[in-house]
Amino acid sequence: SDLSQQEITDKYGEDAGESGGFFDSDTGDIVINKEVAADMELVTVSSHELFHGILKTEMAKNPELGKEFADNFKKVLSKTELDIVNERLEAVDDKGNRIYSEEYLENNPDEILTQFSGAILAGEIKFSETLFDKIRKIVTPILKKSGFPKIEFNNAQETYDFIKDYTKFVKQNTLEGDAD
Repeated sequence: SDLSQQEITDKYGEDAGESGGFFDSDTGDIVINKEVAADMELVTVSSHELFHGILKTEMAKNPELGKEFADNFKKVLSKTELDIVNERLEAVDDKGNRIYSEEYLENNPDEILTQFSGAILAGEIKFSETLFDKIRKIVTPILKKSGFPKIEFNNAQETYDFIKDYTKFVKQNTLEGDAD
């Protein structure tokens, strides 16, 4: 939405007016405060939800970007990490039916990020400076294009924390049964 900083403050309150943007869980909209976002330089824990929403939305809006992201993401994973993620993406229910169809995965390219994040939370994938530095280089350009030209992750650990929190964001903002 193209609201000014004052309009955002008037509509959503003082904290919203001072933030770079936020995810409106009532409407599912991402509200970007362009005046503040233009100067934001670091992804902080308090901005995780916003950037999770931006990643999910940008990939949904732009299927080519989503596919490119998923392809690039797979390329930076080791064989072991990729096997863990693929096992999750190809999981079957108790009747032997795939939980995520190929069509669903094509339409939701960020699912790879959700499953990767889930694997971190489950302790199946551990922090690695090299890996998360590569992931940082894939994620940051998407955030820059979406109205945060100066945004950066400080280091690989911050990227790890951001990705780890991604599953929580998706679960909080997805209705049950959406994966069908």
